[in-house]
Amino acid sequence: MPDAISLLWYAASVLGLAEATRKIVVNRRLGHERSRDYLALGLAFIALSMGAGAPFTMEWADRLTGIRNVAFVVHSILAMAAMVCVAGFLRALERLRVRVRVATAVFLLCAAALVVLYLAAGTMDPDFGASRNPAPASLAYTLIYLAYMSTWLILCICGLWSIGRAEERVVRIGVLLAATGIVISLTGLLWKAVVATSTLMAAEQRLGGTGFGVIADAIGLVLFAGGSVFAAAVRHVQDRREHARAVRRDEAVDMLWRLLAPVLADRFPTAGSPQPGLREKIVAIFDARMLLRALARPGLEVDVADLARRFGHGEHHVALLADALEMRAALDDFREDRQGGGRSAEPADDVGDVDARPQPSTLFVDEDQEIDRLIELSDAVTSSLVITLVKAMLSCADAETRNS
Repeated sequence: MPDAISLLWYAASVLGLAEATRKIVVNRRLGHERSRDYLALGLAFIALSMGAGAPFTMEWADRLTGIRNVAFVVHSILAMAAMVCVAGFLRALERLRVRVRVATAVFLLCAAALVVLYLAAGTMDPDFGASRNPAPASLAYTLIYLAYMSTWLILCICGLWSIGRAEERVVRIGVLLAATGIVISLTGLLWKAVVATSTLMAAEQRLGGTGFGVIADAIGLVLFAGGSVFAAAVRHVQDRREHARAVRRDEAVDMLWRLLAPVLADRFPTAGSPQPGLREKIVAIFDARMLLRALARPGLEVDVADLARRFGHGEHHVALLADALEMRAALDDFREDRQGGGRSAEPADDVGDVDARPQPSTLFVDEDQEIDRLIELSDAVTSSLVITLVKAMLSCADAETRNS
């Protein structure tokens, strides 16, 4: 029956493998990202390392093979291999200058040294690799492993700190959890290094308490995986929100473009021509609104601020309501003129030709802000309030024209 420490390590191993699998599946479904591949592979390696390094697994492997410490060596090499994936993860995000090939070469050199030390003195020593073991080969094994792991964990913490500073505040919580997990694991490794160093310097006065490092490894992996899951969940919510906003944006722009298409019919012939892209539609809407403003009836005014307050709207809606009323009234005038029942729809002389193609050098507006404005405008233009008000305004204006 596994002991409590083994059960803790197995739980951490299962959680790590589950998160690694999730990342691999998500990466294949949403688009390939090398950084996510490295992170998933590193999580899988460290999770397998935890499973191999559990006390119950090591005892079982010793009985099965008849050779001591086989699972312990596998545990060490898998953990070191995970650090190569850490290097690839940081390199893919441009947070590390060391090439992955260099990190791989260092890993192979250190792993070969550990295997040689194990074959030389570890197959029969029950305490091989323990921080309190004064045997030279065991101490060399421990110090190489701890130096290698501690160096990469410090680099990983620095990289996560740099990544977290560039993320949104909610995502930073997940990054902070992951970094906290690594800090706890690093603290356990550093304590083992202190014990090993004290053993090297004074074998007769060895420090105890290495069980802290065993628990710290498991807690560190759980927090790292939990932070990864949290950050991924936040990003999933944000992606869904961005997708919904993109759909709403496309619908609003398409609606306004179709509504204003008659104004720019000569610039966008429908027969045999492909539909313009999003940016072209936005520029066409901008141009059509400029033309409609030039065609607006002189003297057609309304106290929009008073009207907005009457219907409970804030100051933000005043300009929006005025813009929607002006555009809807001018558009209705334009349609009536096309049907032969209104005044001339020719624009003023100073309007000139307007190029409906995108002109990024002449449109100095924030694109996100302009798109949000178009979404609000599409809702306002098609609202029953604006349509009713425009009809009433035009009827009053026609009545005044007939009376005069």
